[in-house]
Amino acid sequence: MTSNRIIRNILLCAVTILVIASCSIYDEYPARRQYDIVLRLADSTGQVIPDSVAPVNTLYAFKNGIYVGKYIKEEDGKIRIAYDNRDSLTFVALSSDAVNLFEMTEPKLGESINNVWLQLATEGDSLAFKLNAIYYGNLSTVVNGTGETEEERIITLQDIRAKARVYAKCIRPRYGEGNFKVVLQGLHSGITYGGGPGGKVVNYRLPGKFVTKDDWMTSSVTLLPTGEEPCRLLIYKQDGELIIDTTVDEKENPLIIKPNDDIVFYVIVDYIAGITIKILPFEDIDNSYTFE
Repeated sequence: MTSNRIIRNILLCAVTILVIASCSIYDEYPARRQYDIVLRLADSTGQVIPDSVAPVNTLYAFKNGIYVGKYIKEEDGKIRIAYDNRDSLTFVALSSDAVNLFEMTEPKLGESINNVWLQLATEGDSLAFKLNAIYYGNLSTVVNGTGETEEERIITLQDIRAKARVYAKCIRPRYGEGNFKVVLQGLHSGITYGGGPGGKVVNYRLPGKFVTKDDWMTSSVTLLPTGEEPCRLLIYKQDGELIIDTTVDEKENPLIIKPNDDIVFYVIVDYIAGITIKILPFEDIDNSYTFE
């Protein structure tokens, strides 16, 4: 072999290596992409908190609602995901600073996205502790969020807790003085991987007082949203007589509590019309009353 032929072979090999190096795995699999995940916290209105970084180390991936694997934060502090754009995947994340008040179960391969992920500590039929902030977020591969780049996908984690209270207008003229026992039943104490309610069913007793001569109002309770299943409102007289038991409002709409709600179950007690119930934003009633 002459020296010229050897040189030509070396040059040919070098060119081949350069061509191979310039090719990407995405040239062979054009639908497959890798993205950096940016995790942000949002307030109760859904607005992203400036410069916020969600303290999440693991993302869990579900394909068509079935768990297929997880992505862990790498040494540079980023979580990177890779998937085929033709797949229908959901990536979920959850964060809370009250880690000693709940139990989180890591999903197993093949597990449903509707199974319970987080279970709060309970005591009897109630929560054992006051409910701290729980931030949940997810990302679907078929939805691109605002502000994303070709290399990034944003997951916004929002506090999913809600607040509820009960206002009973003109309850004294019909049912007299004394205390009233107000209970919300049928709420959940856990969250599924999909962000819906799950886990043990709990009840909340709401202490209250007369805030006017005739009107009774409870303090607020912080709870998890109901999902599609309504909660049940019960009001008892001091002697134990049940005077209200319902899961619907005056228009037969279910008593639903959504994430970030701050609502009032507004009960109107009327001798002629009977008892009617509305679901109102807290800001729509006289909310100047305080509770110690």
